[in-house]
Amino acid sequence: MKILSGRWLAAICCVWAMAAYADIILESPPEVPTTLNANEFKPFIATRNDLLTQCDATRAQIAAQAQNCRDVAEDSPKVSTCLVQAQAVRVAVRNYRGALAQFKADLATAGALQQSETTLAGKLSMSARHHLQPIDIKSHGDFHVMMSDGRILSGKAATHLSGDAAVRLVTGADGGAVLKLSDHTQVTLGPNTELKTKVPDRSSGTTQGFLFELTQGTLHWYHEVKKQLGASYVQSSYEDYNKIDTEAVVVGVRGTTFDCAVLPHGSGYIKLYSGAVDLTPKDGGKVVQLHPGQMVNMRGRKMSGPVAIP
Repeated sequence: MKILSGRWLAAICCVWAMAAYADIILESPPEVPTTLNANEFKPFIATRNDLLTQCDATRAQIAAQAQNCRDVAEDSPKVSTCLVQAQAVRVAVRNYRGALAQFKADLATAGALQQSETTLAGKLSMSARHHLQPIDIKSHGDFHVMMSDGRILSGKAATHLSGDAAVRLVTGADGGAVLKLSDHTQVTLGPNTELKTKVPDRSSGTTQGFLFELTQGTLHWYHEVKKQLGASYVQSSYEDYNKIDTEAVVVGVRGTTFDCAVLPHGSGYIKLYSGAVDLTPKDGGKVVQLHPGQMVNMRGRKMSGPVAIP
């Protein structure tokens, strides 16, 4: 039986480490509910901003390690360096996830999550006539729905959802799903995607569309623009838009076809093929309206563009 030398073992470990860490996807910290009083709200905002900075730095570290150690030969002197970098990535990821878990626990302890859900439920009951119709789902491969009460649904149990439910839809490496909304929109989820449905705030009495949050992966949004009196019809009230929340922007959908992606290491894009979308940057920038054939790129909390789709 052949005994591998220490250098061969190091090379094998290095290859394994690169494969393991290059595909890490870090979850961004949750938003701080605005229902908290000022004394609670400000410290949580400061902590969340620190976590966002730590998340961006860790994503950059992962990307750098993957880039530096790609295609390293087994007899290369870079093997030992790559092992050190892989260990540093492991520590950085562990530290960030630990801090993120503590942040979530602190929010729950302060009653922030429960208070937010109770407030939304009360507002929803006051405007029951504005409830959204159920979402029909057709899926294949690895797909499941995580309910707010902890239940996990799959197969036939995950073919219909309330439009007002707060759930997470998750596809695996070989999975996908098509969501059919009550306004005839079709939302196609690609592999390794997580899409959250959110409960819209209807306290003002206005009818709001569906509200989603894309935390990772890709989706394709298709909705044929309605025709009224022989002319194209595009929703004019911002409150009536379907919306997609990302880390960088909020997408206001106005009857359209586009792709949205949130990729590993904090990058992403939005590509518009028809109709119109309004992009509200999270960094306080001006609202940008995309036109067909245009796209924007996202990196962390920043958006750049628009530019022409290549």
